[in-house]
Amino acid sequence: MRKYFLLSVATLMMSGTANAVAPEEPITTYATGTVEVNASILRNATVSCTPVNFGTIAVPENNEVATITMSSDGSGRTTIEIQGDNIVHLGDNSAGYCDGINDFDPDMIEREGKDTTVLISNENGDTLSFEPVANGRGYIAGTLRIPSSVTIGTYSGSFTITTTY
Repeated sequence: MRKYFLLSVATLMMSGTANAVAPEEPITTYATGTVEVNASILRNATVSCTPVNFGTIAVPENNEVATITMSSDGSGRTTIEIQGDNIVHLGDNSAGYCDGINDFDPDMIEREGKDTTVLISNENGDTLSFEPVANGRGYIAGTLRIPSSVTIGTYSGSFTITTTY
């Protein structure tokens, strides 16, 4: 084994200096540079938000697809618009409100990609979709999409908002 090792070392030594700079080519360039380092430090604040509550919704058996859109005027008052046959909204709705952020960007709702749809589910894993909309004054409302032949139950979920101010 030692014989092969010595033979390998001798072969490598005789092979020349393929990776070295040839003596007739002197180094002619010496380079220096400046690397900038930056950091921005922000305060990390937690914002408390009340739930977006669509209240109680009555649907007929074997219902068709429907949407319920809640809008907020910025003072807490909401309006409901229903698209779908025989869907009845029984009230008790309220827009969510995020305390401490009175003038934020409506695009602050953070979701992966550009799709801001939030799935909310019931205890059996059945889902409804919710498309949140921030009005710029701390209130969040949006559109609830009810699938055909929806399963009766209570649906809930959550999503993250992010903003700098």
